[in-house]
Amino acid sequence: MEIRAQLAEQDLVRLKLGDTAQVTPIGGRTSFTGTIWQISPIIDAQTRQGTARIQLAYNPALRPGGFASTTITSGRVSAPRLPESAVQSDEKGSFVYSVGKDNKVVRHDVKVGDISDTGIVILSGLRGDEKIVLSAGAFLNPGDKVTPELAKPDALAR
Repeated sequence: MEIRAQLAEQDLVRLKLGDTAQVTPIGGRTSFTGTIWQISPIIDAQTRQGTARIQLAYNPALRPGGFASTTITSGRVSAPRLPESAVQSDEKGSFVYSVGKDNKVVRHDVKVGDISDTGIVILSGLRGDEKIVLSAGAFLNPGDKVTPELAKPDALAR
């Protein structure tokens, strides 16, 4: 059996053949594991969506013609996620500020990944031990002296 998953253009380009998908029929509680076996090379001009075909082993709980929700796992990365307010951009690209020695602001050019409601993934440019300026970075310049106020860990989890 197969499911044809309609995906936004920007999501479709991240997929590759063999990626795993969890398929849950509408109204059901059981998920079934499948794999992507075909990705359409065509994007619908009206909807800006394309199709990925997911193959599933036969199971009587799967009904041809039914609808389902699908979660597709396409590669994983372990990277920091910062709030949108922490990431700035200019003609040189994306960057964040950190508080360095003597409480002076330091610029770090970064490469960003996925952007979601939970923040922006930073793929490269940080070591991981920096004290990042989370807000008001637009009002700073490298070398400015600041008085840092450390954020509570639960404030970052939003």
